Amino acid sequence: MLKIVTLLAMLSAYLFAEAHILLYHRFDDNREHVKTMNISTKNLKSHFEFLKQNGYKVIKMSELVEKIKNGKKIEDKTVVINIDDAYATFYTNALPIFKEYHYPFTLFVYVDAVTEHYKDYMPWNEVKECAKYGEIALHSFKHPNLTELNETEVTTDTKNAFDIFTKEMGCKPKYYAYPFGKYNHKVKDILTKFGFEAIVNTDGGAVDYYYDPLNLDRIAMNNSSNIASELKVQPLKLSLKINRVDDRITVKGKIENSLTKSIFIRISKSKLINKKTPNGEFELSFDKHELNSKGKLAFFTEDHRQFTKLLEKE
Repeated sequence: MLKIVTLLAMLSAYLFAEAHILLYHRFDDNREHVKTMNISTKNLKSHFEFLKQNGYKVIKMSELVEKIKNGKKIEDKTVVINIDDAYATFYTNALPIFKEYHYPFTLFVYVDAVTEHYKDYMPWNEVKECAKYGEIALHSFKHPNLTELNETEVTTDTKNAFDIFTKEMGCKPKYYAYPFGKYNHKVKDILTKFGFEAIVNTDGGAVDYYYDPLNLDRIAMNNSSNIASELKVQPLKLSLKINRVDDRITVKGKIENSLTKSIFIRISKSKLINKKTPNGEFELSFDKHELNSKGKLAFFTEDHRQFTKLLEKE
């Protein structure tokens, strides 16, 4: 009996192992126009206490990326913490808390703001000080909506950021975070040419060893976030076959890690489809013009599993 219980425990740990990337921006910045990106240091500490008291392991971004690149199992209750933009409030208000808990982080730098000393942003010397305690990565040069730029503009913005970052930090950036979380197939293809080991979005959800390291989901956190609820989201493992005939897109899928009886597929903000999943299988067909501007399908189930798939819009 003991052997059976042990085996079930090991199987459960394997099936439900996942990592969550938590994203923060501003800290103790109580101005009304930034409240959706702000968290108080009191609430940040409560998040960290939750992680500590409930057995979560906070690891470096580089550790997670290495596991995904090599297809290695990710331990249950793994968390990675990202900070976007390099706001000054991270350095003054949050960094001491990270030091107190010995939690690593990855800081994604909005390069022009840091270089030109924009109000609210750290200068490079403070970014370099942060590098003693965490990893530093790239968050564009001018922080544009990349989906609104042409190929030359996306390339120019990324190259400017890449070159200045490399000069200031003495190393090439390994990771990139989309400004505003906006991306599509074109943008991803351009950024991939720069050799980033990982690219992160803001689509929410968890990640696992079989995920694309160049399209990793992050969960944006603020004062309204319930960390316990956010960490309930688990990865959804799907096998997908996508077929295009003229203007129609047909998706056939099979769920590999859930016994759910149905699946929800979001094609756009206004179109959500619910499909039954006998034997875990489902099929749907839709017009390509119905697909959202990112060219992204979002799949989720009632047992808190989620997966996104980026399609190329033709």
